[in-house]
Amino acid sequence: MEKTSDGGRPYLSWNLSAGHDLHEDERNLVQALGAAVVMRWFDLPRDIQKRLFEAAVSGPQALREPLAKFLHEHGES
Repeated sequence: MEKTSDGGRPYLSWNLSAGHDLHEDERNLVQALGAAVVMRWFDLPRDIQKRLFEAAVSGPQALREPLAKFLHEHGES
């Protein structure tokens, strides 16, 4: 996992939706981090929400609509 730069900020260069195989322990870590992001989604600033959403739907799978629907359905009341 090579680090690259996004406006001076490091980020991981691999893309889970691009078919990268993770070891089971790595999958568990990614799942835990993803769950934490979902739990705190509406605490995040809008610009961070947008960047995370775009990163999540940037792969070859058509995730944009289902992810938007999921977030809408589980949004703050």
